[in-house]
Amino acid sequence: MIPLLLGALVGCGIPPACTEMCAEATTRQGECLGERDWTDLGYESAADHTAWCETWAWEQRLLERDAGSPGRTEDICVERAADIPTLTCEEFDALTW
Repeated sequence: MIPLLLGALVGCGIPPACTEMCAEATTRQGECLGERDWTDLGYESAADHTAWCETWAWEQRLLERDAGSPGRTEDICVERAADIPTLTCEEFDALTW
């Protein structure tokens, strides 16, 4: 039973594009903190933000698998990884996750 569960989880890991997007998102969020601190946004640190983002990507991957539409999460991550560095702080804060 445990090997089946582990196999299911491994098969739904996050795509490399999402790892890149999460790194970009954490960097951009850090640049946009201004006078705020990570805790003001509900995170303990930059690493906590990255973990949150990677969890979001993993959850999206599970949902797409269940819906039978593989690849959508990776597409979103590729688009956002390219877009995030160009966004203003206001545009970044307005992203819907």
